[in-house]
Amino acid sequence: ELDAVISCCTGPLGDTDDVGFIDAVLDDAGGRLAVSTDQVFVTGMSNGAMMAYRYASDSLRVAALAAVAGYLPAGDTIQARPLPILHIQSEDDPLLPAGGRQLPGMRLPPVEAALRPWRQAAGCPAEATVTHRLSQHGAAWGQDRAIRERWAPCSAGGEIVLWRLSGVSHVWPGGDPPFLLSLMPVGGTDLLDANEVIWDFFQRHRPAPVFRDP
Repeated sequence: ELDAVISCCTGPLGDTDDVGFIDAVLDDAGGRLAVSTDQVFVTGMSNGAMMAYRYASDSLRVAALAAVAGYLPAGDTIQARPLPILHIQSEDDPLLPAGGRQLPGMRLPPVEAALRPWRQAAGCPAEATVTHRLSQHGAAWGQDRAIRERWAPCSAGGEIVLWRLSGVSHVWPGGDPPFLLSLMPVGGTDLLDANEVIWDFFQRHRPAPVFRDP
């Protein structure tokens, strides 16, 4: 049943051009507002995280990327390029575990393998440095842990950061798990607040402002 949940929505839907659609939305926003749409931040969870990686691969507009509980399957053609990336993934995610998973028609590699092309494109070190270790015992879900691994400095600038969680389900950390996942042996966590972690990351990698004539 869980295989059906994850394999239903990850493939292309006919001739839908999601990357082109996002480009069109940015073009429209740039025509209406005095903002630069040439360097944007992208983020998402699950299929949304996969879409964030796809857009970062296919568009040069992305200044930094943050993904939660999702990454591109093995075999997907990507154009990895130097880019600051923040990734949050749980080893105990029942749908997309950090250690990878074989699904019907799709293989998810371990998250380190999915990040490797981006790390190599940015000229980051081969080994990560562990910068934080967090743990807590919550009344609702028991023990959960978070380890922050960082690949830096990178020759192209920026960094790649992986928050590796355990004891956590397919959730947005700091948020409430969907009802279906609330029935799982592992669930949500407030050990991290993904909103704050991602915002801080984007702030650190905010591109220089581009001023436009009104």
